Amino acid sequence: MVVAGGILGCSRSSPPPRSTNRAVAPLDAASAGPGAASDAGSGVAASRFQVGGRALVASLRPDRSRFMVSEPVYARVVFEAATEPVEVELSWMGRNSLGRPENYRLTFRDAQGRSLPVPDPGPQMGGNTWSVTATQDAPVRISLRLATYVTGLTPGRYTLHLETAVRARTPQVRRPPRPGELPNTVAASQWQDLAVTLEAPVEVLADDPAALGAVIDGLGRRAVADDYDDAREAVTLLGDARDPRAIPHWVSVAQYPEYERRFNALTALRRFDDPRALAALVRAAATEPTELPAAGYTNGELRAQSARALRQTAVHGLAESPCAGAYEALLARQADPDQEVRLTVLHRVARSTGPEAAALLERFTRDASPTIQAEARRYLAERRR
Repeated sequence: MVVAGGILGCSRSSPPPRSTNRAVAPLDAASAGPGAASDAGSGVAASRFQVGGRALVASLRPDRSRFMVSEPVYARVVFEAATEPVEVELSWMGRNSLGRPENYRLTFRDAQGRSLPVPDPGPQMGGNTWSVTATQDAPVRISLRLATYVTGLTPGRYTLHLETAVRARTPQVRRPPRPGELPNTVAASQWQDLAVTLEAPVEVLADDPAALGAVIDGLGRRAVADDYDDAREAVTLLGDARDPRAIPHWVSVAQYPEYERRFNALTALRRFDDPRALAALVRAAATEPTELPAAGYTNGELRAQSARALRQTAVHGLAESPCAGAYEALLARQADPDQEVRLTVLHRVARSTGPEAAALLERFTRDASPTIQAEARRYLAERRR
């Protein structure tokens, strides 16, 4: 499993992409309460809380209890209201290099209770806080990518151990009025702090090349399907499969007529040393607004901005690509009308050595942009020291 921990700030905002209250499978009878037995022998399959006299059940549910070492898998933290609705305040502190929410602390524990290393995602830059109402028919779920919580995973039996903290209350409601009365609003209860500890058993299998290829192909098909939420999850999981068999799927996603999926594909393609990845980046560096659906934008300028952002992302990809020929493809954009594109070319040229690079830097000192001129002069001055 490919993987790569501090919260600096928080704002109350909209939830992250994978917080939903779409339907999930009901709790098994064996996991209906706190301390319920699990296949691991001591796992807390679910925890039950009382919130203003109402029951709220939290559980940890990996999408699969058996998966391969390199197989991308989600685990879901699910909050269900046993009877009456309960409002749950959640947080997603995931603005880091992995997009991993640090307020959900998840570890793989082996048979001896030892925790496997958790990768460092780099600096934390805050996140979001929001609230969702859980009902019997619509539980709330938070989706966690297991690949971002473990490094050095090997085949064996493990217990997923999760700790987090949330707040919950009974939501505000409006009672229908009696004859002659005004509508009556019943205030929400006070927030309660809930310390949540959950466990779930999993078995990790050795990679099977054919089976792993089938998983990647399945994710690739889902990534270009019409179901937006499912496609979004598939794109995210495909990004955890650092396997060259994902390249043709990323090439397809990079041509899908939607900004977000294209952006994610271009970010992934820059990692591969493969001519197919290079060709896709070169093509995307010339993205036109007409390649994006007009129905997704309120005006033409916003559509043009998205196309420009995709071109810039593709050029950044060329600057970072390990492919032979990526540098030459990048130099072909040195006269691009977009200042940000030319600036990316300049930064990459400055990392090169030799008289050709110095000549290119000299040429950039005569660029139409004062910013690029100043940067080129700075780089040349550094070379003369």
